[in-house]
Amino acid sequence: MALLEVSGLTKMFGGLTAVSELNFDIRPGELLSIIGPNGAGKTTLFNLLTGFYKPTSGTIAFDGTNITGLKPYQVTRHGMGRTFQLTSIFKQSTVLENVMIGKSLHAAAGLWGSVFRTPATRREEQKTREKAKEILSFVGLGDKENRIAGSLTEEAQKRLSISMALAT
Repeated sequence: MALLEVSGLTKMFGGLTAVSELNFDIRPGELLSIIGPNGAGKTTLFNLLTGFYKPTSGTIAFDGTNITGLKPYQVTRHGMGRTFQLTSIFKQSTVLENVMIGKSLHAAAGLWGSVFRTPATRREEQKTREKAKEILSFVGLGDKENRIAGSLTEEAQKRLSISMALAT
């Protein structure tokens, strides 16, 4: 079964067709690249997949769920994240805090737990911290978790951005 299934995906802007009848599947564990010259529709494709644009026609299914036309936050809740060409991180926070922010999108602690720091909230925060450290290690930033994110090299900031997407 495919993790991502794109069928007949089309996006038109007025009379301009940016993506036309695109079909592809990505299976778990596969790594694929999207290449092409400027203006070929690569960014439009990613904007369609992640809900920034609604397709003119076609469908997008992620992990067996139709996500066609969902808003970006809804797509993220289904488990699909993205990074942007320009790095978007919280520069004054630590590397670890940045990843924990991404992971906290799935936090179950409500207002009550957050305000009163209940035992369940503390356990959830510890699990979030452990998962964030695991992700940082995976992308090669495990030794930089306590550094201020804005002090990282541009390449390390890109890795951090990827870490935040993985955490969501």
